[in-house]
Amino acid sequence: MNEEGSGAGAGAVILSFFLGGLVGAGVAFLLAPKAGSETRQKIKELAEEVREKAEGYYDQAVERASSTVEKGKEFVEKNRSLVTDAVDGGIEKGKEFVEKNRSLVTSVVDGGIAKGKEFVEKKKNLITSAVEAGVEAYQREKEKVPEGH
Repeated sequence: MNEEGSGAGAGAVILSFFLGGLVGAGVAFLLAPKAGSETRQKIKELAEEVREKAEGYYDQAVERASSTVEKGKEFVEKNRSLVTDAVDGGIEKGKEFVEKNRSLVTSVVDGGIAKGKEFVEKKKNLITSAVEAGVEAYQREKEKVPEGH
């Protein structure tokens, strides 16, 4: 890539010197003592030569730009498949991980549910015993109080 970049820079320098030389030659023709028709002919030839050279440099620039765009497209296409492959591989590994650890997760969840039921059952028995004790205490106290009061 550096070779292409320096080539484009060198081409621009060469083009600048070339165009500067042509402009200088044109000025020299204009200032040289010659007949008007001869000077006009020289200017016409010089203008034609500049046009041809400019078209040549333009064509080269278009060709280089097209080549660079094509290389860019190839790079993107090559790396697109690389990224797609990596994502697909990651998805597959994720599925494998989930499938491999499904039984572990299920046993942990089932164990948690069983412990939760056991805890609720213990607390339910405790609360039931407390309510029954409260009812018995209320009835004993109620029996102690005479009926008219």
